[in-house]
Amino acid sequence: MAAAIAVPDPDRPGSDRVKAFIKLKDGFKGKVTEEEIIFLCKERLSAYSVPKYVEFRDDLPLNPLGKILKRKLRDEEIAKANPPK
Repeated sequence: MAAAIAVPDPDRPGSDRVKAFIKLKDGFKGKVTEEEIIFLCKERLSAYSVPKYVEFRDDLPLNPLGKILKRKLRDEEIAKANPPK
């Protein structure tokens, strides 16, 4: 299970980068690296679609129908980038 979202780029204010969130199957945990995912994406996707960041998670936020809540993932990323003062 995976989702890709746009997250604010800290190096270029006003622009975004692609970040992929991946929930690996049990047999692949610890065997797949971020670099391998990015390399695979470079082979199969347009340059602007390749994720700059990859995060492996045990669970992804889902709605009652089982769809990934991308807005929640984006809100979490924005909160990480702008911690409360």
